[in-house]
Amino acid sequence: MAIARPQAVFVAAAKVGGIHANDTRPAEFLYDNLLIEANIIEAARHADVEKLLFLGSSCIYPRDAAQPLVPGALLSGPLEPTNQWYAMAKLAALKLVEACRQQYGCDYISALPCNLYGPGDRYDLAASHVLPALIRKAHEAKLAGAGELVVWGSGTPLREFLHIDDLAEACVTLLARYSGDAPVNIGSSEEITIADLARLGLLAAPVPSMAGGAGLGEEPGARRLAAVLRLVGYGSLALGRLYEGHVNALQLVALYGGPEQRERLFADARDGRPLMLLDGPTLTARRTAAVTALGLRVLSTAPVRSVALLGTGAQALAHARVLAELGEVRALHVVGRTTAQADAFADRLAAKLGGLELTAHAHLADALRTAQAVVTLTTSLRPVLPDELPAGLLVVGVGAFTPQMAELPPALLRARRVVVDALDGARHEAGDLIQAAVVWPDVTELVDHLDARPEGGSAPVFKTVGHAAWDLAAAHVAQRMLTAS
Repeated sequence: MAIARPQAVFVAAAKVGGIHANDTRPAEFLYDNLLIEANIIEAARHADVEKLLFLGSSCIYPRDAAQPLVPGALLSGPLEPTNQWYAMAKLAALKLVEACRQQYGCDYISALPCNLYGPGDRYDLAASHVLPALIRKAHEAKLAGAGELVVWGSGTPLREFLHIDDLAEACVTLLARYSGDAPVNIGSSEEITIADLARLGLLAAPVPSMAGGAGLGEEPGARRLAAVLRLVGYGSLALGRLYEGHVNALQLVALYGGPEQRERLFADARDGRPLMLLDGPTLTARRTAAVTALGLRVLSTAPVRSVALLGTGAQALAHARVLAELGEVRALHVVGRTTAQADAFADRLAAKLGGLELTAHAHLADALRTAQAVVTLTTSLRPVLPDELPAGLLVVGVGAFTPQMAELPPALLRARRVVVDALDGARHEAGDLIQAAVVWPDVTELVDHLDARPEGGSAPVFKTVGHAAWDLAAAHVAQRMLTAS
């Protein structure tokens, strides 16, 4: 650290594990964590690190602390016996951070996240936390053809879960905007019982039934819900959820014969009860078109009335239908590989859509003469747009969804601001951006622009790759429609 001289340090390193690991290796959990924390924090102080954020855990609160948990309850009672050694080490680090603030004037802070889940988790049944353990148990039960899934304890304890990406967002917010002595709770403000959590596992790996009661003699505390701090003006630190509303965010994709027959099953997150079965290709096409429509509305400085669609496939058809249904776009310019192809597609649209001016073009330049936006909907491996376009023309790239595909030219991407629907997906799937070697810190997400006035100058490029959250949003809409009918 003395060599690297970082400006900020996130202390996320720790020896961690589930109930069994904590209960059988107490000395390791206490000693190793004390050494990790003390060494990092002291090294940061000697290296004059400007800001440090230490991550504790909501499990270090007293076992019988009043709910919801507040930082003032720390050290107010006996700890949870099954993880007291880990908790004691974390509490010591909280106090070390506080002492450094008091004695040395260090701008060090602490945060207490709830249970975390996400990529890179540990699935070792002897050392993992509850969610990855349940996923592995359900998976192995399915492979073995077991008649039931055995879960430790009664299944009644309530727990709060947060995705690691949401924790990262919260940590960055705290590092930039918080400087106080008290630790900050980070959570989702949503609870789920261990039994219901196990039922979510059964959705992904169905087995006939679930049984409880096995495992350790003492069950952990019945409830662990943190009182989440909301920083006024800085957004909420109650971020992602394991599920949204009552619709399960875990999709089951069943393949029957081929990709064109994909279906998506959505279930009630509380009990695993199936709610609806939606056609996969239709769902993807319509929610993708809806995101495009939102981009047109949010990123343009003026209402978009005229749009050029480059492509004549299923996505082009879905976009035309969605734009027509929303009623904001009044003219569509269809561009195909040939005049005959464009004419046939325009005739097909005319038979399905009313009140929309349709014009077919074999050449892109003709379509762009009056269009305010162009949407590319191809699977091309090389750019389909020219390097230079009118500054006020909003560009939406939809078709290229693998690293090998590219509809948008690098020169255009380097000359314009780039907005994406989801950064995590774009980094791995947006071939246009990957091949152009865009500067990712300069790329923003559409959500960043929802409440902002569109910027002047050249219109941006909006690149979409899709996200599972869009399917979940579509499921909510479908559920509301079914309930209303």
